[in-house]
Amino acid sequence: MSFYESNRENIIQYLKKGCKPEVTRLHFGVELEHFIVKKDTKEAVSYYGEKGIEAILQRLKPLYKEDAFSEGHLIALSRQDIAISLEPAAQIEVSISPQVDSYRIREIYQQFVSEIEPVLQEYDYEMITTGYQPASKVEDLELIPKKRYRFMDRYFDKIGPYGRQMMRGTAATQVSIDYYSEEDFMLKYELAYRLKDVFAELFKNTPVYEGKAYEGESLRKRIWDKTDKQRVDVEPFMEKGTLSFADYADFVLQTPVIVGRNENKDYYEERTIGELCEERELTEEEMIHCMSMVFPMIRAKQFLEIRYADSMPMERVLVYVDMLRKLFEDPAHTLNWLKTERNMNLNEIEEFYKKDIAQQLKEHEASGKEALDYLDHSTAKYKGKTIHSLYVPKILNVETKDHFKQIAETMAGIMRKVIAAYQKDADYRSLFGFSKRVEELILQNPLYENLLPVCRVDIFYNEADGSFYFCEFNTDGSSSMNEDRELCKAFEKTQLYRSLSLKYEVCSFELFDSLVQAFMDNYQTYPYKVKKPNVAIVDFLELGCSMEEFEQFRKSFERAGLQAYVCDIRSLHLSGDKLCMEDGTPIDLIYRRAVTSDICEKESEVLDFLKAVGEQKVCCMGGFCTQAVHDKSLFYILRHEKTRAFLTEEENIFVKMHIPYTEELTWSVIKRCGVLEDKDKWLIKPKNSYGARGIFAGVRCSDKEWE
Repeated sequence: MSFYESNRENIIQYLKKGCKPEVTRLHFGVELEHFIVKKDTKEAVSYYGEKGIEAILQRLKPLYKEDAFSEGHLIALSRQDIAISLEPAAQIEVSISPQVDSYRIREIYQQFVSEIEPVLQEYDYEMITTGYQPASKVEDLELIPKKRYRFMDRYFDKIGPYGRQMMRGTAATQVSIDYYSEEDFMLKYELAYRLKDVFAELFKNTPVYEGKAYEGESLRKRIWDKTDKQRVDVEPFMEKGTLSFADYADFVLQTPVIVGRNENKDYYEERTIGELCEERELTEEEMIHCMSMVFPMIRAKQFLEIRYADSMPMERVLVYVDMLRKLFEDPAHTLNWLKTERNMNLNEIEEFYKKDIAQQLKEHEASGKEALDYLDHSTAKYKGKTIHSLYVPKILNVETKDHFKQIAETMAGIMRKVIAAYQKDADYRSLFGFSKRVEELILQNPLYENLLPVCRVDIFYNEADGSFYFCEFNTDGSSSMNEDRELCKAFEKTQLYRSLSLKYEVCSFELFDSLVQAFMDNYQTYPYKVKKPNVAIVDFLELGCSMEEFEQFRKSFERAGLQAYVCDIRSLHLSGDKLCMEDGTPIDLIYRRAVTSDICEKESEVLDFLKAVGEQKVCCMGGFCTQAVHDKSLFYILRHEKTRAFLTEEENIFVKMHIPYTEELTWSVIKRCGVLEDKDKWLIKPKNSYGARGIFAGVRCSDKEWE
């Protein structure tokens, strides 16, 4: 075998090693390039100088675990999940490691922004995301101290003006995606290639070119296409319509090297990579370096790097990632849709998008802003701040709605049986490990028929096949009804909703009047009911509770013809046989939103309330008995033989299929289940808390943090 054949085979084998084990959800990595500019003139900030880009990196260096230098100058920083590096003219590239969830990408990026922003403010700079330099011209921009870039500059200067513009003037958003086999690689590469022109247009973001306004086709794509055709155009190697590992290797081998690397030293080289490969067998480091010297829109490493998009704000990047996720979840299906189901050829589809996408984007962005403006002025607040929402609403069909109803009713039936068993069987109670005081509260009988009048159940749901696992049961202070209501109202203001509602019968769920009706139906089974009860919605009002939601419930009770009040639970006091508000107004029915753990912690402040509930001087809707199924220990108690004994065969199968395997966290369990060694499989949750406090996901922790 010749050196050329051996090197070609090594490239093929290197790509094969990139095949990852297939996963349920795709991971996406993001590289986002930024220009650092002077705030007043928008001119580029140089790498050099007292307040240059290197100085900014030096300020950030203590926050990162690793760094890299070139010719004695700092050019890169990295830590878990993020790396900061520099492009030729000191564009700052933020690389975020592959993540399953878009919100995690945002979290990692926002942490970086929060760290660099104070430095930029001090220097009177700003960081912008756009596809081309906003003010400076490329001939005025210096290269960073890296020999590779000087060699590239020398080479591109020979073949036209666009190489200098590509290196110094452009900034991109790049998304990486794994492949599972050569077949999967070929499908994803073909799909990415077919979509390149559409997405380049859809996610262009270049309003200025060399100091003048620009409104044409994707400028960055045009620059890259004209820089060096050999280096960017894979079409000649896609004769079959797709690209194999061998085809990609042939594309790499025909490309001029520009920068050779031997024994960790770079040198200038105009021969092709193939010609270099005829001389000797390259080391793996040299081979990887050569593969980095090709610049197609879809670049293969040991993953696929999709390079269509201009640099753009992170919120738009996340929309881009979510679109790619949907398209690449089943690349064969998407390709089939492109080729056949639309009854249009690819050129027609691309022309349609190019012509229509700008107008669509304007309409959707305008309506999206209208929706966000509505939320900002709505009651959808948590601790005084507007709740976060992505422009990715969830729309369910009737079959899914019916499935959810069946899930909820089955689980509610199981939980009612658990409450009843807890109250009747002292031996069964011992499994829960509650304190004596909490046990006393749970044993109180609220006397109405439905012991579980309200519950919010959270699930992990697989839309592809309808499978699911329970995440959490909120039976003690369940909330978020108002946030749901306001988000639905905001979504109704979008162009997407208006388009869908013309074609489908779209509706959301009413969660206030219906809950009040359910409460009042249950209240009719209470032996000491009155005809028109005064209602109090109670909590510890300083603990960040949802006053907006409480107010909506107060209005719902009033619409039902009742007097209703929102008050602090500590202000209630006994007056004779009546529990009264501070002003003496008697209360007949309590909607308890104060959670049991807070009540026990502040028991000395709510003695009159507890006495009134215990002596049936007031009806407490949401009695303490619900604590038995609110506590997270329920997740492992449901699998216990004592629970299996009173559940039906169907209910036991339901538990086995849909309750995640759960154990109480002890050292013996840690050792038996490999919790330390196999951290990515596990979540740690406190038995009794709320507001997502004290939850740790192994997949998000370093080994040291997890230990």
